[in-house]
Amino acid sequence: TEDTKQLVIELSGHTPMVHLLSTLAQTGVMDPKQVPAEIPLNLLASGNARDAAVRLMNHVYGKQEAEHGCWISRFEGLPYCMKIAHSEIKTFSGGKRLYAIANGQAIDQQGEAITAHAMQGLVGAFIVGETNGKPAFVAKSTTIQAGTMGTAPSEWILTELGANDNWGWRGEYGDCHQGYCGSRMIILANRAGIVQEVGGIPIAYDDTGACGDCE
Repeated sequence: TEDTKQLVIELSGHTPMVHLLSTLAQTGVMDPKQVPAEIPLNLLASGNARDAAVRLMNHVYGKQEAEHGCWISRFEGLPYCMKIAHSEIKTFSGGKRLYAIANGQAIDQQGEAITAHAMQGLVGAFIVGETNGKPAFVAKSTTIQAGTMGTAPSEWILTELGANDNWGWRGEYGDCHQGYCGSRMIILANRAGIVQEVGGIPIAYDDTGACGDCE
């Protein structure tokens, strides 16, 4: 309110509304003083993609953890060790754009890798462009799930996906389950300001190991 620092609300018998208010309060939506920090103004000035990606990661995830060189991200309560997998600056008619992607390995509270077979890794993908001379997100996501054994694909290739300077990434991962092995290509692209998986293509399959009594 205008004249006090705290606002206490008590509701009874309205559980959904209580949950909504709690969520809004925890995310800072109800506190206009909590404004996300701006991207560093000279992020793209040097033209060095790796340097720009490191500074962007510090902006998104906080300071890099020194021991393992990770930026720590959390998804559904689980921490992930994020590392830069790809960074590239491209120049278009509208200015420069940084494309940066990070792959994440699930870790436990001691920082050790969790390598459960069915667990996917975490991907962070970011496109930063220039708007009126200032860097701004074109699209981003920190919650893309991909990969296996608790880790995300380690290699990503920046790919032109269509007209109007529409670029995204393609990556690959695969594994085996009870003798059935396969791998797939996934494609990440900007959809309305959010980087999302927009397609998956099977690229290999082998069931030789599942044939128990084959001659």
